[in-house]
Amino acid sequence: MEPLTNYTPDQTNKKVVEDEFRSEIAVLKQIHHPNLTGLVDFFETKDQIYLVMELATGGELFDQIEKRGTFTEKDATVIVKQLLLAVQYLHSKGIAHRDLKPENILMKDTSEDSSILVTDFGLAKHLHGDDHLLHTTCGSPIYVSPEVLLKTPGHGRPVDLWATGVITYILLCGYTPFWGESQADLFSEIKKCNYEFDDEHWSVISDSAKDFIAKLLNPNPDKRMTATEALNHPWLDTDHHEVDLLPTVIKNKGKTRFRRAATAIMLASRLRHPRNQMLGRIRGFLERSASFRPETQATNGTNRFEDVYTLHSSLGKGSYAVVYLTTRNTDQVKYATKVMDKRKMKMSDLKSELTILQEVNHPNVAGLVDFYESERNVYLVMELAEGGTLFEDIQERGSFTEADATIIVTQLLNAIEYLHMKDIVHRDLKPENILMKDKSELSPICITDFGLSKFTLDDFHLQTVCGSPFYVAPEVLRAKYGTHYGRPADMWSLGVIVYILLSGYPPFWAETDGQVFQRILKRDFDFDPEYWGDISDSAKDFISKLLELDPVVRLTAGEALQHEWLQSASSTNLMPNILRGKARFKKIANAIRLVGRMRRLSLANGGSFPSADPPKSVVG
Repeated sequence: MEPLTNYTPDQTNKKVVEDEFRSEIAVLKQIHHPNLTGLVDFFETKDQIYLVMELATGGELFDQIEKRGTFTEKDATVIVKQLLLAVQYLHSKGIAHRDLKPENILMKDTSEDSSILVTDFGLAKHLHGDDHLLHTTCGSPIYVSPEVLLKTPGHGRPVDLWATGVITYILLCGYTPFWGESQADLFSEIKKCNYEFDDEHWSVISDSAKDFIAKLLNPNPDKRMTATEALNHPWLDTDHHEVDLLPTVIKNKGKTRFRRAATAIMLASRLRHPRNQMLGRIRGFLERSASFRPETQATNGTNRFEDVYTLHSSLGKGSYAVVYLTTRNTDQVKYATKVMDKRKMKMSDLKSELTILQEVNHPNVAGLVDFYESERNVYLVMELAEGGTLFEDIQERGSFTEADATIIVTQLLNAIEYLHMKDIVHRDLKPENILMKDKSELSPICITDFGLSKFTLDDFHLQTVCGSPFYVAPEVLRAKYGTHYGRPADMWSLGVIVYILLSGYPPFWAETDGQVFQRILKRDFDFDPEYWGDISDSAKDFISKLLELDPVVRLTAGEALQHEWLQSASSTNLMPNILRGKARFKKIANAIRLVGRMRRLSLANGGSFPSADPPKSVVG
């Protein structure tokens, strides 16, 4: 059975998109090789294009390797040799792939001796002669070659050999040769060809393998091995020691430095499907926004938002934005569109939110579906979560147990870990920003509202005092006095959310915001036996380790996912306690005018602090 790719051109940039797509089809129709994904058939209607492709049932290369019992250098040479044969064939046809990476290498079947298939020719280009150079900056960050980043004089076939070198390096050790805390750092390391074979992981790997990689990772494309030269390298034909590399590969594949590099921001990408068309519009907007003047800003492109979508009833309103129920004109699919008035907001805030939204793509994070701008407004078309907010959903249930809570918390942690891996701090996690995708009891959750989110290079980089009162971390409150904060602030907020999930009321509450902040700074909370008597010690330990005053000691998302509570939660019905706890809190909440949200707390603008003396920093 062959998979069918269905492509519907968007009216925006339609000519460009169709040209890109037809370029891919032209490449696919030309290639016939056992290690390249084959085009089986091709159909076109007025509105759609269909590509029938060869089906690879074995999954991605690294996924299959992780399932093996062992993996040796000899196993690696079998894969690399097939990859080089595919590259050699493409280059003989005058084609540069330009996006070789493990995700684009599939296994034909599920057997350990399955052959590989190179796929995804969206960036592939024909080269007219050996001297023909390309100039588009494209590819995937970890695998991109120095000449692509340097742009001059251009790039050609050697980019595929550089990517093969990176893939081989990862195959043998589990992490990338080049990494950085930011995109700029990563690209700087690549341009300097700054990598090493550290003894901790490479001592059991042959010198021949290291020589093979070094000759592929030559920064000078003219001196880099060709595919034919690489196929003749002795490493591919030498009998190697059968040292099992799999434990090291799997361990290192999860290392922080590899994961951060692996989630680096994509380069200028192809316009081949709706998400990338949307990203292209965002990039264009961000590039123009440096000289942005609301009264003169032109509509982006020839397509207007109204041509594609229709706004319906309001779902919510803020100081500069209104969220509307929206339908797409072509198929009436429902979305939520945030319409932001450019004249009422800071351009820096809009740019920050857009930059983050275009980066995130996770099942438990509300996704950005499309983006448009007009002379007056910016339109963010988002996934519609029809199940309401988290607590509204829980209230409608007949029962709610610790086990139910762990299902929700695990999803939250997966989303937070994903954001933190991308160096994004949400900074406003609270129940109102956790939505249910549908109305079923098993509905997945999604985190929304990235208006306060920021990129951070480390855990002590941010200083703006912001958030929502009950959920704000102590180090955020202290930031007014010169301390910094980062990812751990989200983990504190999660601890508050879990506390409320299980009891119905917040751990830190008082009659005024100032008193709430005082209790937060002192970590003044308890597990009242009247409301917590039926709740496990494991749950209390989980919460306590999230509500740790010192952000250095506080659980990370990855550590929290390993906590025993998530695997052994109680099935006792907590709903009666939750409702009693909520009633208790409601009496207090009715007497307090809560600040629904603090984009910049009054503290940041010289307002009164709950303590007469500046608090001591817990991080030194």
